[in-house]
Amino acid sequence: MKKYVIKIEGMHCEHCAKKVEEELKEFQCRVNLKKKEALIQGDSIKEVDIQKRVNSLGYEFLEMKEKKGLFL
Repeated sequence: MKKYVIKIEGMHCEHCAKKVEEELKEFQCRVNLKKKEALIQGDSIKEVDIQKRVNSLGYEFLEMKEKKGLFL
């Protein structure tokens, strides 16, 4: 199972973070509001799909990189 870090601009509060977590819940999403990023994991994650989903919530998808090591 691959792990990714997604940089997201425009999240300002816990409600924003929860919206992203709910939208990406199938990927065990966890948002770090201070770092403005989300951690996700899954087997068949396509960057373009994640970008569309984040942008549809009104936030700006900046980048997605594979994360090595523990999923914290």
